[in-house]
Amino acid sequence: MNDNDEAQLTYWLDVLDEVVNGRRDGLSCPFCGSGVLKVEVAGVRVSVKCPSCGKYFEGRLP
Repeated sequence: MNDNDEAQLTYWLDVLDEVVNGRRDGLSCPFCGSGVLKVEVAGVRVSVKCPSCGKYFEGRLP
């Protein structure tokens, strides 16, 4: 992970907090602010993508 990856991860932290706590609808993109994020959770895998700007996160929930 490089410095840019770590910086982008900090933007996702609030969103991932919401996802972990069960809120998955109506979340705004932390990058463009205008997109409503598409969240998919399958077991421990999570995928979050903004249809407006294309930014995304894929990973595993704790």
